[in-house]
Amino acid sequence: MISDYYNETVVIERYTVTADSYGQQVKTWSTVADVLCTIQTRSGDKSVIEREEDIRYNLRMYCDATEDIRQHTDRIVRGSTYYEILALNADLRSNHLQIDLGNDYASRS
Repeated sequence: MISDYYNETVVIERYTVTADSYGQQVKTWSTVADVLCTIQTRSGDKSVIEREEDIRYNLRMYCDATEDIRQHTDRIVRGSTYYEILALNADLRSNHLQIDLGNDYASRS
């Protein structure tokens, strides 16, 4: 089973939008769950802009299909890096989620 290969824990954060005292919308992130998973590198890209190296990876994460993970409101936190969920696919035959991640999320709020 794929769950035999789960070797790390990541944090799932979900945002909610509320109005501040001026009526402006504010996005607030909160932790939804700690999820046991495995993450594999799918591809990478390196560019140099004004002598600054920028390395971006596309990753694929696998976890149990019972996890409540949403593509448009959630992000993955692995250590100090935030990942955007690019695609979310459920493989119900194998009872796992396959989640494509992009690391160009920085620490945007």
